Amino acid sequence: MPKTAYKPSLDSTARDFALDKTSISRFVPIAPESIADGEARNFSLYLYGDGRFVLYRRSELPLAIEDLTRLKENGVDTLWILSTDHKKYLRHLQSNLEKILTDYRVPIQDRSKLLYEVSRDVMEDLFKDPDDPVNLTRVESLAKDQMHFLEKEPLAFRSLLGLTCHHYYTFTHSVHVSIISSALALRQTIIDKENREKLALAGLLHDLGKTLISTDILDKPGKLDQKEWIEIKNHPTNGRQLAKQGGVIDRDILGAIEQHHEKYMGGGYPNGIGGNEINILARYLTVADVFDAMTTKRAYDRRYSAYAALDKMVRQMKNLFDPEILKVLISLLGEPVMEGIGRKVESGGTL
Repeated sequence: MPKTAYKPSLDSTARDFALDKTSISRFVPIAPESIADGEARNFSLYLYGDGRFVLYRRSELPLAIEDLTRLKENGVDTLWILSTDHKKYLRHLQSNLEKILTDYRVPIQDRSKLLYEVSRDVMEDLFKDPDDPVNLTRVESLAKDQMHFLEKEPLAFRSLLGLTCHHYYTFTHSVHVSIISSALALRQTIIDKENREKLALAGLLHDLGKTLISTDILDKPGKLDQKEWIEIKNHPTNGRQLAKQGGVIDRDILGAIEQHHEKYMGGGYPNGIGGNEINILARYLTVADVFDAMTTKRAYDRRYSAYAALDKMVRQMKNLFDPEILKVLISLLGEPVMEGIGRKVESGGTL
């Protein structure tokens, strides 16, 4: 049950619209800062107080900074929307995402939460309907906003990393891979801004081919049979084709989608290439893909801690990765992890 808010002094344009407190499941809490943009909305806002919900702003009335200040002065840190309007709210967030992410009055943790919430929504819609061109357009816009946020905010990566869920869903995994690979590129600084934006988009789209695979196969807890394994191995090529059909024409992005399961020492799929033959963006994706998969609970394997995942990547899986990018991942995740892995490497090989 939400905490009781102040008894509001509502604008004359807002009428009392009280609901019984047992109807709370019909409402979703939101941060006032996320919509204090002065823009028109297509959903109404509510306050909670004295065991009931009260209409605060009709959909046609924007929420301005002055309103936000007044709410804060009265101790209100939460507004409410109807659960049936949640999708509308997320669409409104994305349409104003650049403005929200550069509003430095809002703590970085809150901005990160809003970006992650929008990212999940955008990617879930894409994976439900990859043929809808609107969904791909939304993903392209998201990639640019995400990369800009990571570039401008040094603490953004750690803030976003703390939000990542530990249960594996293809659409959230794609969000994580995009964030991690983008942060790797920023840390290494060998690719320019244009290619960093390409990498962010490639990360979001890298598993698009899995939309053609049955969830029975994707979530199978046991070993895949030969036919199922062939379906899995086809997903990078299928993903490239789907992205191309959706309007992605950039060869680097398409190559990264197709090659993210190639191994640096060769022997990966679909083409068995290695080393610098592999698209540089794909080499970032491979590191991020494996790390996120290992640190997430999957149907067919346990979840590893960050330390255990990196340790295994260094000692048992290093033939998969560009060694310089793997070093950047270890550095990115912090000195304690890097020192621990370094001690292991001294007795078990080198990067």
